[in-house]
Amino acid sequence: MKRLPICLALALCSMTALSTSARAEGCRSALVTVSVDWQKEHAPTAAGVVARITYPAQVDVPTDPKDHSARSRVDNLTGAAGGLFDAIPKRNAESEGGILSVGLVARDIPPGDFARVRFDCTSGSRPDAQAFSCVAEVSDLSGLVETPRCSARVLLE
Repeated sequence: MKRLPICLALALCSMTALSTSARAEGCRSALVTVSVDWQKEHAPTAAGVVARITYPAQVDVPTDPKDHSARSRVDNLTGAAGGLFDAIPKRNAESEGGILSVGLVARDIPPGDFARVRFDCTSGSRPDAQAFSCVAEVSDLSGLVETPRCSARVLLE
């Protein structure tokens, strides 16, 4: 068995360490959990919720080429049965990222965790978790519910 010269072995080890740390600093995906809350006095449950998630340029959400929906990348966390649930992305004219509109029309949508989105990292660099944000619109059977709050929790992988 041949032995590698020590300087070659050290060089190989340092290259492995560099590639491992570069991977650790990179990003494969971002898992974003969106919560929508409102005052239950205004409406104990909702009939329609739309959350608009703003995301940075370092991530994207693939769509189905037939209908341009990102529905396959979004999980409904409400527990509301039936209804219409979809997710449509668009590029944001004000920044380099985009906006993903996630909507649900169903009976008895509760406040709280609304959706989980799996974004792909496009550049390999880690996006700032603070670059994700959301706004929401909520309606019950009588109209818009005032002051819904929307928050986005981000887990980078």
